[in-house]
Amino acid sequence: AGRGVASSTLRTLCQLAVERYGLGMLKAKTRNQNVASRRVLEKAGFVAVRSTDVGGRLGTLYECRLDQSVRGSVSEK
Repeated sequence: AGRGVASSTLRTLCQLAVERYGLGMLKAKTRNQNVASRRVLEKAGFVAVRSTDVGGRLGTLYECRLDQSVRGSVSEK
């Protein structure tokens, strides 16, 4: 834990979403208790949008707009 594997993987996923698939947005859900996953999403530029159900438990829906600023920061990392 704490080695940056999840953060690196998410940045790569964001880059592929833009470059290979032409996507403009990604969405993710995580349980509120999963602090590590929430932190990874937020570091990658995902923003909490609203509360949602995740497997019968309270969670948060996140969105990341893959605009020019995100594309630049994703490619640099």
